[in-house]
Amino acid sequence: SIALPEQRGQQPAIEDVFSLATVDDLVGTKQSFRAMPLIPTPVPRSPAILQRQRRRALANPLIRSGLFGTDAQVAALTVRLSASLSDEQTAQAVETIRRVVADQQRRVPRTRYFISGQAVIDADMASYQLRDLRRAIPLCYALVFLIMFVFVRRLLSLLIAGAALTLSLA
Repeated sequence: SIALPEQRGQQPAIEDVFSLATVDDLVGTKQSFRAMPLIPTPVPRSPAILQRQRRRALANPLIRSGLFGTDAQVAALTVRLSASLSDEQTAQAVETIRRVVADQQRRVPRTRYFISGQAVIDADMASYQLRDLRRAIPLCYALVFLIMFVFVRRLLSLLIAGAALTLSLA
């Protein structure tokens, strides 16, 4: 289970999860059928039962096309975050998902996991921009003060240049 950041009175961060554990399998005949969870709750621990469920998933074209790669060696887990999350909540949700995936990677090291999607891209871009600004602004201040000192060598001119730089950045 994943605990994602939520604000009081708001809907949960995760809107929907589509995976082998949540997908429904159609059971029945041509005349009648019913939708049942592919993986029962609680999840079985027996490798034989899990292998049987995997074969059922691969045999069902609806499940296979939505969750497996063409070679059946890759499985997808789709998590849809709520559209009403703020940028900060989205970044926290992505970080929480990364921690869960990293924990799972440590438990099963031979399995590789990849995280992608618009929420991940947005969170990463915001993080990179913040990191770059934290480096660039002090460097910009130092460069302006150095250039002003070389050309003017007056304290009042340095203070005016610093004030102008601060106003332009703000």
